[in-house]
Amino acid sequence: MAWVNPRYRELTGREPPSAAIPTTDDRVAPEDRGVRLATLDRSGREGPETELRVSLSEYQSHKFLSLRVWIKNAQTGHFYPDPKRGISVRLREAEAVADAIREGLRLADDQGEAAPSKGGGPARRELPGQRRLPEVAAGGERFTEF
Repeated sequence: MAWVNPRYRELTGREPPSAAIPTTDDRVAPEDRGVRLATLDRSGREGPETELRVSLSEYQSHKFLSLRVWIKNAQTGHFYPDPKRGISVRLREAEAVADAIREGLRLADDQGEAAPSKGGGPARRELPGQRRLPEVAAGGERFTEF
């Protein structure tokens, strides 16, 4: 909220503009752009409810994978993206990133820090209309970023 001179009404003869600024409760929660592929609960014992969202998004006709932490606002009950915790992965980079994640999991397993099985990880929320990324494009070609 912007600072308003305490003498605003006296100086201008009008009501202060703060009446036009929406309160937190009036704001509309932002929508996750793109096709959400997964939602993983990351809430801890203390602190706000958080979730990791993985989405196939688009910016200026370029598709990318978005991995972003969303935090629940206690006042509104809506989730908002955390501007400091997220990453965008170009589709042409996605396979290499997936290989690196698999390698990291293998190394952790070799060191006795096994990753939880598919059923033992954080809760995954299935969404209506959720789709998988295509492996092959409509013409039979391998799906690429461009």
